[in-house]
Amino acid sequence: MIKHLAYLLVFALVANASGQNTQLIKPGEKAPPFVLNRGENAIQGFTMPYLNKIVMLHFWSSSNPNAGTNNRFLNSIAENYFESDFINAEGFEIISIAVQSDQKSWEETIQNDSLVNFVHGIAMKGFAKDDVCLKFGVNQTPTDIVIDETGQVVLINPRLADLENYLDSKKNVHPLKKDIFGMLALSSSKEDKVRFSKVYLFNHYGDSLGYSRTNENGVFVFHDMKINHNYLLKIDNQMDIITSDPTALYNSEGELLVKGKTMNGGFVFYLPSKLITKLQLADSSLNTVSPLEITITKYLSFKNNNTALSSKDEQELNGILTTLKKNNQSILEIAVHSNSKQDEKTSKTFSDQQAQLLKTYFLSKGIPQSRLRVQSFGSSQPAISCSPGCTDEEHKKNKRVEFTILKN
Repeated sequence: MIKHLAYLLVFALVANASGQNTQLIKPGEKAPPFVLNRGENAIQGFTMPYLNKIVMLHFWSSSNPNAGTNNRFLNSIAENYFESDFINAEGFEIISIAVQSDQKSWEETIQNDSLVNFVHGIAMKGFAKDDVCLKFGVNQTPTDIVIDETGQVVLINPRLADLENYLDSKKNVHPLKKDIFGMLALSSSKEDKVRFSKVYLFNHYGDSLGYSRTNENGVFVFHDMKINHNYLLKIDNQMDIITSDPTALYNSEGELLVKGKTMNGGFVFYLPSKLITKLQLADSSLNTVSPLEITITKYLSFKNNNTALSSKDEQELNGILTTLKKNNQSILEIAVHSNSKQDEKTSKTFSDQQAQLLKTYFLSKGIPQSRLRVQSFGSSQPAISCSPGCTDEEHKKNKRVEFTILKN
């Protein structure tokens, strides 16, 4: 027994000395240097920070059925942000690392999917033996690790929308955002409104951006949306809409923009960026919309052990604050939720602290207490029920703040 323990101790010391991680690297840690097989009998060493750039390590495998779609999205992001004018960084780079022994399949996938905007490498020895996997503690694909221009890990497995938001936050000039506004009705009868129905908005990657609710006039509003992006709008048919016609989306001038398609028990509308400009809500007409209810979900980071909002958090709240000031009779309901990473008591304590912090923030911005209704739920109302165990992505979606603006 003692002999076996000695062997284990020696193995652990050797593994530690060689820089192996038994767990995935965490945000805040310094990214280690690594060696990567670039193919064609070539290897390259990488030291972080890398050329003063923001870098994402993208671990994947051509055998994963979802790899093609994900790689094409990332390839597009790499192209769009490659030479962006960042405040401190000199561009954005994706280092693509295929964890697989089949080099031929890797090369064919790169060529067939036109993945021309990545720095490509392959980890042919696998998770247990390849240098780059060991250094970062990667043991599954896909795994994405974002490293800032100082060489510090900042994001692990971000949604594509969150990756774009992070890169946008690092720019000298932030993307233009506007409120978007539309009216839903049956296509054959503009006067037959789709009333009091939840409307969900997704980006073109399929990430949920929140939901609104149509009022008595079929009107919905989404706040602070990037206007140069493509979106998908979805209505769940929970109101038992019975129609032989597709539903239809109109703008504030009554112009028919697009007809909905039936899908998964609801109706969907594909909104290319050229249509988004027709859905912009002029400031002068904001008060005429009078939405019955607008609900916006935010994933705030907080900082300093829940004692302060980060600058990114405050930027996320700007649109809500603007709407409250323009509609000075509206009520703001704030519901703070935690995930189940901690025990129930600790989760409740965290959400209590965050709820108080948000209340203080809106009070400091001139919103009177009479217009604020703040609640803290801890982990008692998860957005995704994933008992007994949640993935990191599920934990992230459960740790949220829901803001509901009500007409008074």
